[in-house]
Amino acid sequence: MAVRRTLTKIGRALLPEALKRPLRRRIQQGTPMPMNLEFRLAEDNGSFHAHLPAGARIVIPPAILAEFRSNFENDWDEMKSFLEVAKNADVLFDVGADKGVMAATFAALGENKKVTAYEPSASGCQQMRDLLQQNDLQGQVEIVAKVVAEQSGQVAFSQEDCGYVQVVAVASANEVQAECVSLDDECERLGYTPDIVKIDVEGYEWEVLCGAEKLLEEEGPTICLELHLAYLEKRELDPAEILRKLERKGYSIQSLSGERVSPKEAVNSVRQIVRVVCRKD
Repeated sequence: MAVRRTLTKIGRALLPEALKRPLRRRIQQGTPMPMNLEFRLAEDNGSFHAHLPAGARIVIPPAILAEFRSNFENDWDEMKSFLEVAKNADVLFDVGADKGVMAATFAALGENKKVTAYEPSASGCQQMRDLLQQNDLQGQVEIVAKVVAEQSGQVAFSQEDCGYVQVVAVASANEVQAECVSLDDECERLGYTPDIVKIDVEGYEWEVLCGAEKLLEEEGPTICLELHLAYLEKRELDPAEILRKLERKGYSIQSLSGERVSPKEAVNSVRQIVRVVCRKD
């Protein structure tokens, strides 16, 4: 485990809450949001919209405004990187689509763009359908209400009362059996492969990539990857090894700003979530 991660764990255990709160806010705030971005949220007579490059726009249902604020404002650097990758892409596999913010954003960039969105949460799928229908994007996005895993079949997951699904067991959740698919099997079912794979799966990153061996080897789509460090550590999985797996497939690892980094550098962070873009050399 990296030194900074070790110090973070020690601090979490020993520092009083009065000191941890401001430190946590400082870490989570990240880099200040620039004013000249090609995307933004705006309010018009009580309705909220997401404005995108080339005049594209998304009407935001009130129920998921918080998710749009998170993606467009708190994590603006991830959205900026994603939109740059999406410019010349036609097909997105959104693995861990949640309520559909990234899927809808990609689809809204052009009528030629299509998405397969994987989300095991029933409530998340319903909110995604509402978002897509409100913006007339349902014809561009297929929702697959399944877990993406190493192989197709069944897998045990934790599901909280709110519908949130994750692989790491938590006291407030019930264990459920969920249907799962691999990305290699999905490429065969669909008859085409993605230009981008976005992965946000709360500690299940290794299994998703293990189920995409053929896709990574033969097609090499760009991977927009979130590594959930605490969840991976809880499962005794090395986050850097996930990135080394991609390097062995011929990928380079880049920060959201485009700087090439090593697997060790990428995961040496005090943050709980590390985001990288992985491209075939």
